[in-house]
Amino acid sequence: MNRKPYRAKSLRGAQTYVRALIKQVDHMTKLFEEAHAHRTQLAKLSATGPAFYNPIEATNAQQVRDEILRAWCKMKPDGSPL
Repeated sequence: MNRKPYRAKSLRGAQTYVRALIKQVDHMTKLFEEAHAHRTQLAKLSATGPAFYNPIEATNAQQVRDEILRAWCKMKPDGSPL
C-alpha cells in the first residue's frame, strides 16, 4: 500500500481507529471461520465412507454444495448447466 501510515492527532481519534481495526479483524475472522466450516462440510460430503453422524448436518452440507454450484459454477446440483 502506498498510503502514509495513520498518525493520531488525539487520543480519541486513536481509540476510534483501533476500534475500527478490531471490528475489521473480527469480521474477517468470522468470514474465515465460516469458510473453514464450509470446506469441512464439503470434504465430509465428498468422502467415500460415512462421514456424517447427524442427518441434519448432512442436509446442511448438501445445501451448501448446491448453493456453491448454483452461484459460482452456474450448475444444477446434478452437474448439468443452468
